[in-house]
Amino acid sequence: MDIQAYLPPALTALHNFIQKHNPNDLNNIDNVEDPQPGMCAEGLYEGQLAEGIPRASERQQAISRQSEIT
Repeated sequence: MDIQAYLPPALTALHNFIQKHNPNDLNNIDNVEDPQPGMCAEGLYEGQLAEGIPRASERQQAISRQSEIT
């Protein structure tokens, strides 16, 4: 437990060091191109959150997709 107490300040110091010595590293993160464009299934969009709990049809769709992948 004594060592764990040092982790948050150490990570904060590391973060500050990176920000000070390489501040432009993450500036262009929004302009990253998709390495595999068109690989997302039609009608499915990455980054969208569902509203509410999944229904039986959505569960079946997930099971079908899982079967396709395997």
